[in-house]
Amino acid sequence: MNKILAMRQERADLINQARQLVEKAENEKRDLNEEEQKQYDNYMNQIEELKNKIEREEKLEALESELNEPMNTIRKPQPNVQKVDNKEVYTNAFFKAIAGKKLNAEEQNALMEFNNAMSEGVGEDGGYTVPEDIQTRIQELKQTQDNLEQYVSVEKVNTNSGARTLEVRADSTPFVSVDEMAELGDMGSPKFQRITYQIKKYAGFMQVSNELFADTAENLREYIANWLAKKSKATRNNLILNVLNGLTKVELSDYNGIKRVLNVDLDPAISQNASIFTNQDGFNYLDQLEDKEGRPLLQPDPTQPTRKLFAGKPVVVLSNKTLTSAVDGDNVSYPFIIGDLKEAVVLFDRKLMTVETTREGGESWRKDLTEIRAIEREDVKLRDDEAVVYGQITITVA
Repeated sequence: MNKILAMRQERADLINQARQLVEKAENEKRDLNEEEQKQYDNYMNQIEELKNKIEREEKLEALESELNEPMNTIRKPQPNVQKVDNKEVYTNAFFKAIAGKKLNAEEQNALMEFNNAMSEGVGEDGGYTVPEDIQTRIQELKQTQDNLEQYVSVEKVNTNSGARTLEVRADSTPFVSVDEMAELGDMGSPKFQRITYQIKKYAGFMQVSNELFADTAENLREYIANWLAKKSKATRNNLILNVLNGLTKVELSDYNGIKRVLNVDLDPAISQNASIFTNQDGFNYLDQLEDKEGRPLLQPDPTQPTRKLFAGKPVVVLSNKTLTSAVDGDNVSYPFIIGDLKEAVVLFDRKLMTVETTREGGESWRKDLTEIRAIEREDVKLRDDEAVVYGQITITVA
């Protein structure tokens, strides 16, 4: 085992020990005691010291490697290699890199040029930017009914912080009667809201058998795309629901309360494009309702046969694990988020997902596995709290 590999393994073991301390305290529902805190601080100091040593050693090895055969790293462009414009070259280089395979000069240039172009917020994390065609495939896989991203406003951003000026719904101001040649008063102008964003990183990892990287390139692409799509959908659903959960909850007496929100509480312009978001419990409640003639109040959507309508509005069903019902003794409150989320919520999308793999740290080295780490970057903000109502219908369970 070479020097860097040994230090990485030592660092991974220290991270595992620190994590075990924290998880033990969390499982026992307490904070770290004094002795555990000292151990934890000691681990973190050693981890940081090893990180610095690894970085120094990697720089020395990189300088030494320039005298030898090129290694599988992103290096400066070779002067005799033409600039790469082919996206397919980058995609192939991306999968070779995460599989730990050797890259030729053209592939190294492709990785370097593309990642440098997207460098803000990436360099300190390492990893390779997910190719455009794979990101497109991820978006396709995410297009399920319970993907909340498709219902909110999405602003593409190229920096990690900034602001957007967005028009918000305002009361209509009518024309007023004026005399000839008289000065016109303020007729009311569009209202704008300045919303700042601060892109944050959201990361996760999975362990896979090394045999996966010996499989066909197409199977590897689909496997990784499926995993990234599931994680990205879950992450963004959670961020959107966290914002909506900050709204004041409104108690609805029964299903007629949903109709009142649509008819009275929401502005007609909002209600026209409104949807009803609930969980499995809420959907089951609606699904059992019937009118006086015994006909179900939930009706199939003629435009999408797998979707149901209530009071003419689409019902979007989320998992109980994603959108939970509130339980208080024998009372269970089913959530009903009603409104136009495109007016209510904005998602700032950095459009920068990165992936990195390792076979050296922790269980990866011991169990002959590869760990795949992914990071995506976004921020979610409330845009208009009058465009949505967070309602609850409380049922007493015997």
